[in-house]
Amino acid sequence: MAFDMREEGFIAGLQEALKAEPLPGKRVLDYGCGNAEFGLWLAAESAEVTLLDCSAQAIGAGLSRARGAGVTRRVKGIVAHGTQLDMFADFAFDLVLLHGDTPWDVEEIARIMRPGARLVSYLEISDSQLARHFEAKCEWNASGGIHWPWQKKNCPIWTARRAR
Repeated sequence: MAFDMREEGFIAGLQEALKAEPLPGKRVLDYGCGNAEFGLWLAAESAEVTLLDCSAQAIGAGLSRARGAGVTRRVKGIVAHGTQLDMFADFAFDLVLLHGDTPWDVEEIARIMRPGARLVSYLEISDSQLARHFEAKCEWNASGGIHWPWQKKNCPIWTARRAR
């Protein structure tokens, strides 16, 4: 069963997970952005957000919502498959928001995160391909620069920080 991000308390959980992060000016990748709800919230908090999704329709809708919210200057969109991140430079992002079961590549995520950058994800712990993959990759991640284990909050939001 997929987690419904509109569930009461979820946005508050995300805000709690990010409360120690000064968001103004942070370079954020909304990885698998879907409806761009979180990316637009971060842009409203003055972060510089890149929406990434394999759906041109999702990116178009997200950019349209950014115009409506008055955050167009801080939002750009890229249509691409989640495992192909070669359009981004090494250490390009301060924060990566990884959505549920979006296709991803652990090595690429680590490559595009700056030292000290934060990875935030929401997922169903018991039911997620993402959770199983990260559990299987813990040894690699520990040596590859992302600190584990995740820190679980009161909802299925997990965070990790890239080694400095």
